[in-house]
Amino acid sequence: VAEKAGVAPPRFVVSHNIAWLAACVSEGVFGFLGKTPMLTRQAVSFGRKGQRLSGQKARDELGLPQTDLSIAVERAVSWFRSQGYLKKN
Repeated sequence: VAEKAGVAPPRFVVSHNIAWLAACVSEGVFGFLGKTPMLTRQAVSFGRKGQRLSGQKARDELGLPQTDLSIAVERAVSWFRSQGYLKKN
């Protein structure tokens, strides 16, 4: 993903406990300011559990094609750029 986005990959891994603490602080500070927190405890929990998804049902029942992973990542990066979530290179 980093390669397709033209950015450096993450340099370090943050432990779950540190991420949880950062989420608590983020929720507290942003909640006090009346804004949406950048990091939430729910997001940290999802990240810890991970997700394993399959497109089999979409292929079987809807006849949707399966896109090669590298093409799907390129399309996703392009969309995030077009929406302003990623800087243009």
